[in-house]
Amino acid sequence: MSARIARQDTIPDIGGVGCAAVTSPPPHGCTWERYVETLVAEHGGLTALTQLLIRRAGRTTELPEDPGSIERALRRLRSRGNEPGGQYGRWLLKHFGVPVPLEQTARWMGQYHSRFADLPRSLRESQLWLWDRPPIAESACAGWIQLGLASIALERGQFSLAAERLERAAGLKRAESTGAEALTRETHDESAKHVLGDGAFGGESAKRARGAGAFGGESKKHARGGDIGELAFGGESAKRARVGGETLGESAVGTLDRAGFVEAELLAARLDSQHGRSHDVAERLARVEKALRSLRGEERECYHARWVDQLAYSHAHAKPPRYAEARVLYASIPEDASSAFARFRRSHGLAYCEWKLGRTARAAKHAQAAVEHAGDAGLLRFRAQALSLWAVIEPSRANSLKARIRDIRSATFDE
Repeated sequence: MSARIARQDTIPDIGGVGCAAVTSPPPHGCTWERYVETLVAEHGGLTALTQLLIRRAGRTTELPEDPGSIERALRRLRSRGNEPGGQYGRWLLKHFGVPVPLEQTARWMGQYHSRFADLPRSLRESQLWLWDRPPIAESACAGWIQLGLASIALERGQFSLAAERLERAAGLKRAESTGAEALTRETHDESAKHVLGDGAFGGESAKRARGAGAFGGESKKHARGGDIGELAFGGESAKRARVGGETLGESAVGTLDRAGFVEAELLAARLDSQHGRSHDVAERLARVEKALRSLRGEERECYHARWVDQLAYSHAHAKPPRYAEARVLYASIPEDASSAFARFRRSHGLAYCEWKLGRTARAAKHAQAAVEHAGDAGLLRFRAQALSLWAVIEPSRANSLKARIRDIRSATFDE
């Protein structure tokens, strides 16, 4: 892969759904050199970074007394590539955390509703693997990478692997506790046979979009009920991670902020739903509803729309189905939301419910709006999903609509 193509495929335009603009990362992911250089640029030079490290560490850290020794150590750290960062790597992560551009990139790759999730699955997975290494794997952002990998496992129907990734996102340990080398050397499963939606209904997506998955097989041993939601994310642990009995701040490995908590709970609810654990799904979605209150802006709009979608899915697939209740939920998403993804989710859900309620004309109008909103969000897979539903609602237009779906899938190398 050429450098030009790699930059284009990674993050040339990260300003999509609910994310701020971030500089395109190089094709090798995030190395210690990139991490240190970002800090150097942010704080005005290596010498300035060294002095600031000394001040922030104070007497609590056994730094050398000679600033020159510290500066030389930071220069050596830059050459470590994706190897464990050792003591100086841990000191930088503890006292500086992950610079905003790198944190935003990791978050973008871990969110189901971002434009990153619209890329071919194999490309997303390869990019996530490149970030599933030090320094990111030793940082608070590691949780976002695990969430991205969990989402891919869900799409493939690899539920045990998805549960494992979610558990890691909830409570990753420090490198010295778990062995960063072992995490880096982990063998990744490359099989790809199944695809899941996000609670989307109708058309071809109705066959596979079960709205959620389930903890199955070996994952039942560690991911039953509210384990992830209550043990890993409850109360203040939603902001901090417990490592070796010590409550660590924002630099703790595996720490998920409130948005990360919501992302993880929504994915876990999909897993629970796959095996019919409706009580567990309801508990998780109740926790998400509460957590949404602390989110703001487009990020909240996106997560609120996803929460509505999964909650409405449970109504629409109840016995007997409660389509009217599901419709009310979708209508609660603001029609004038600033997030195109949220507007898509609203229109797509309303289209399905109106169709099931026998109101075909309204359903077709909402389906057409869903197609437009997905296009505005730059989310081609969701656009194809809306076209598929529209084709079911209006069979007379099915041939032309399915032709558009084929064009999208061909252009996006849909797997």
